[in-house]
Amino acid sequence: MVSLDFRGSLPDWIQARIAQADSQLLEAWSLRFVDARSLEDVFSD
Repeated sequence: MVSLDFRGSLPDWIQARIAQADSQLLEAWSLRFVDARSLEDVFSD
């Protein structure tokens, strides 16, 4: 889903973070996704 909105494949570092994330972190990322202008906006700590 993210790859469709950001026009391309997800970098390996993002795929790894998603695979290792718990539900709380996934929820935080999902809230950021709404206003994000880049993948870094979504997955920054």
